[in-house]
Amino acid sequence: MPKISIIVCTFNRAQKLGDFLNRLESHVLKSNLDVEIILVDNNSSDETPKILAEYKASSKLTVITVYEIRQGANYARNTGIKNARSQILVFTDDDVDFTDTWLVDFSNYLEKHPECQVITGKIIPKFTLPKPEWLIDRMLKVYGQQNYGESSIDIQFPDFPVEMNMAIRMHVFDLYGEFSYEYSRDDKSLMSNDGKFFFYRLSQNKEIVRYIPGACLFHIIPEIRITPTWVIRRYFWQGVSDIAFEHLVSRQHKLKELIDSLSDFIKLLNQLRNGHISPRRILWHWHGLPVSSKAWHAYQWGVVSRKLGLK
Repeated sequence: MPKISIIVCTFNRAQKLGDFLNRLESHVLKSNLDVEIILVDNNSSDETPKILAEYKASSKLTVITVYEIRQGANYARNTGIKNARSQILVFTDDDVDFTDTWLVDFSNYLEKHPECQVITGKIIPKFTLPKPEWLIDRMLKVYGQQNYGESSIDIQFPDFPVEMNMAIRMHVFDLYGEFSYEYSRDDKSLMSNDGKFFFYRLSQNKEIVRYIPGACLFHIIPEIRITPTWVIRRYFWQGVSDIAFEHLVSRQHKLKELIDSLSDFIKLLNQLRNGHISPRRILWHWHGLPVSSKAWHAYQWGVVSRKLGLK
């Protein structure tokens, strides 16, 4: 039985998938750890199945390839869990690169700290283009940036690990179930908070979820995501996602929520108008806002849209 199962879910990234698999294989071989790699094809329509099959046939590692027809990151992750044979599951994505000690850091820390059920590490966005000036530091969280400093620290809910960089003991899923199917990012949206309900359950049972400064990886950001349009859309869906979680754990009375939502809608509309009546002037005002302000508006519109049942 392998010591660690690395679970990677992939969807329609055939163009870059081969390079990622080579990076992953090189990293695992250098670690000298007993590892199996579980690759979950989440209903891809490109050359992904062919690339996975070729990689499995040529790899020096134990590779398991599985297919999950249900679209969504959590469907794919849970399929990976079902096929894993190890007691330590490491989750990452197919658009990352690794620091030299990433996997060893996870393995060593879990061995030394049996009280920890989940550990996560630092995530640094790595842009394929120069970072634009409008993309200020506090907005980098939409790219998965995670940095709690240079010391280990327990993560307190509502904070929770970014799903692309975490190690979880298998028995945790036996105790608390898998990742929620209630909402999960798919190819039709930028829904977020995939793991939030899972970590909510862990927090309710006072399980330890810890950040360590090691186990660091780089999240590779393609050109298409380094645009105001993508960032604003991502903020909108974050607002939708946050309310989706609230509805999952403690939904208030529908009539009260509807009244509150309509009130919020009017307030947002007035903020957007900035005192103007002419649609042209409102549009000019919008275009003149910094991207960070547009992102804030987009988040608030996402919140209202979900509350009103529009998303």
